[in-house]
Amino acid sequence: MKIPEGLNFRTKGFSGERVGYCLSVLNFALVPLHSHVTCENSGTLGCVSLIILVLTLVLSFIRLKGTSVEFLPSTLSFLAVVAHTLFAH
Repeated sequence: MKIPEGLNFRTKGFSGERVGYCLSVLNFALVPLHSHVTCENSGTLGCVSLIILVLTLVLSFIRLKGTSVEFLPSTLSFLAVVAHTLFAH
């Protein structure tokens, strides 16, 4: 059976650095949600933020070394965790 050309899945365009940056942006995008949710859900958002931080750290360690900004996605995600801490209620 031949797979149609439009359904082929390629992982060539995905890198740990790009996924790390996307996770960091997602982490910052979740910060304004603290004002729209209850106190219990605000704590859950904080836990999600910590999980995203761990994921970006893992991606920073498993990707190829040699660039000057190896831990920039992790640093951005850490700043988002600090923002989550400041805006949690």
